[in-house]
Amino acid sequence: MEPKEKEEPFNYNLVVKYCGEACQNFEDIPIEPFCLAMNEYTKLLKLLGSAMSLAFSDITSKTAALMGHLKTFKGQIKGLMSLIQLELRLGLQNLSGDNNHKLTKNKNLLKYESGIN
Repeated sequence: MEPKEKEEPFNYNLVVKYCGEACQNFEDIPIEPFCLAMNEYTKLLKLLGSAMSLAFSDITSKTAALMGHLKTFKGQIKGLMSLIQLELRLGLQNLSGDNNHKLTKNKNLLKYESGIN
């Protein structure tokens, strides 16, 4: 079993940088800087203790899903709003990863986690 990669400590300067980049387009907030800013915020909040770390693990998994969608839909989306519009157009908005076997027969979507949910 490989050792778990050590997480970098909270960096205020990265929060400022990523928030600045995310705020460049409020019509379609860029996914990557938004997710990176949220991940920095969760590092700060995790300092409050292990209970808080568990509470904010949901945010970390959601940002990972959003970053994955950025790769999956490369060229089709630029930000959060374009992802939401694409998911609505394709009928993916109800897929959460847990219930997908009930909602779709498409094997490629069985682990899909909507950016809307």
